[in-house]
Amino acid sequence: MIVEMREYLLKPKFPVETYIDRYRREGMELQTRILGGLAGSYATEIGELNKLVTLWRYDGLGAREERRAQLAAEPAWRGFVASVTPMFVSMNSTILRPTRIHPE
Repeated sequence: MIVEMREYLLKPKFPVETYIDRYRREGMELQTRILGGLAGSYATEIGELNKLVTLWRYDGLGAREERRAQLAAEPAWRGFVASVTPMFVSMNSTILRPTRIHPE
């Protein structure tokens, strides 16, 4: 099992809630149907502001690659990404693996 932590820093003129509203309308159903495993979605309260962090759970790197490729092949998803990309200052993806003390 792995977790992908995706971090999106939004431009100040695009509050996190603006992005969330658009995502719920245009992207959420498709992304969660194909990727599954949404483990969490968080906005920063202290520290670097206007940042959205999502956590996605996968069985392994192969499963992640397969699902991400399926999502990228969807015209509706490509259109959504094109519409929200101008909102971002930066995007980052980190793959996390459980440690020996990870709860089962």
